[in-house]
Amino acid sequence: MMKFRDVIVALEEAGLRNKVKVIIGGALVDMNYAETSGADTFGSDAIDAVEKVKALLELG
Repeated sequence: MMKFRDVIVALEEAGLRNKVKVIIGGALVDMNYAETSGADTFGSDAIDAVEKVKALLELG
């Protein structure tokens, strides 16, 4: 699961972090882990992930 953080760091180093939203998920992931890793949110399953994407799109 450390790869989540590696991706976020790579986005930051490339100057792209503010241009993309990072959504993580899986059985071992919760919002606390998402926040700790630097992700914008998490999906507890595929349906939840779609709802989170919709919410992020509404925020602009």
